[in-house]
Amino acid sequence: MKLIFFIFIFNILLFADNLVLQKQNTLYIQNLIEKEEQIAKAYEKYLLEEFKIPTIEDLNKNDIKNLYLGTNFSLVNILGFSLNIIPNELKLIYAIKENSQEYIQLLYERDLYRNYTTINVETKPDKSRDLAKSYVEINLKSKEAENIFNILKSGNNITIAKNCSNKIGWCNLNKNIIKFYNNNGEWIEYSKKDFLDSNVNVSSVNIFNDLEIKNRLKTGTNIFVKNTAKYIKYYDDIIKVK
Repeated sequence: MKLIFFIFIFNILLFADNLVLQKQNTLYIQNLIEKEEQIAKAYEKYLLEEFKIPTIEDLNKNDIKNLYLGTNFSLVNILGFSLNIIPNELKLIYAIKENSQEYIQLLYERDLYRNYTTINVETKPDKSRDLAKSYVEINLKSKEAENIFNILKSGNNITIAKNCSNKIGWCNLNKNIIKFYNNNGEWIEYSKKDFLDSNVNVSSVNIFNDLEIKNRLKTGTNIFVKNTAKYIKYYDDIIKVK
């Protein structure tokens, strides 16, 4: 009878320990998600301020002039899960390890604490998680950041305004305008927010001799030449407005 009693007490204590462990792990996973959210927000801020696609090292520099993730930000969770950015992508690595318990993976994958990130889980033929292909997507909140990322992703550089003299390529003119210079020094200005959906200012209609620049514009785009003349994109033509 005593043996049965001790087994009963042991099972209760074991259940209580497991319950405490699960609560602790829930907090640790919540902390991991909060860190991923911080990285995603810092990623967007870096795009808007530095005009480069950041690495995790760029965001985690303990430099008061370059503070994105704050001092003492750790890339390792207490459970040993490490955080990192997939190079040149709007993605973080899927941080949960293969041998983690099912409830830990499910906690990590739910959207409850996620706003700037979304989990994308890929599966193998046997329906198990393919961790090599799974990832955490970074959700950029501003069109400006999206457009900057797409320019950089296509292999272009963006120069800040004070360094744009005699440059060829993209230049961040100010908070609202991004500018492109061709090889002849001619330029075209786009709204950083609306970008290819925006009306544009140009130095000369000669810039549309470059078919790539011309074909970027949508039909109906208003084109202003140094505020002296107005044209409109009409199918394949640039027509002057009388």
